[in-house]
Amino acid sequence: MARPRIITARRLGLRFANLFGNLGPEFFVTGHYSAGTRAKDAREGVARVRSFHEDHRAKGWGGIAYHYVIPDDGTLICARPTLLKGAHTALHNSNNIGVNMPGTTGDRPTLAQRETYRWLLDHAHTAKMPRAHRTDVNLRTAKRRGHHQWPDNATSCPGDFLHMYLRG
Repeated sequence: MARPRIITARRLGLRFANLFGNLGPEFFVTGHYSAGTRAKDAREGVARVRSFHEDHRAKGWGGIAYHYVIPDDGTLICARPTLLKGAHTALHNSNNIGVNMPGTTGDRPTLAQRETYRWLLDHAHTAKMPRAHRTDVNLRTAKRRGHHQWPDNATSCPGDFLHMYLRG
């Protein structure tokens, strides 16, 4: 698969507070949905990322909780820098990358989302990724989970996206 279109937090002007410390080596990738409407393209994805960023800042999370967001068209939006621990999985954010695909229960990933997720797992640790959003390790070696699979995370998230997140 070819490199997807990549949009960075810097390009969007997003600023983050390091409230939770550094992420550390990435041993886990946790998949999420947004429990809202789908983002059909990059424009809607960027709008959703900006909204998440403001909402999550208001909750005291220092900015958008997720490291990556992938709308339906497969654009890879690099949100929270990988240096920073996320705020996407209660009590389990150390060494854990958060990936969000906007949608809700009953929604399934598009082919473009699946391909971009696969590309991300294969290339997040390489120079094909912008430095601020590059991982320390190959995400293919990370354990993959859905949000609801973590203890203390009673949620239906990521719904029908789960199988894609687990298979990679």
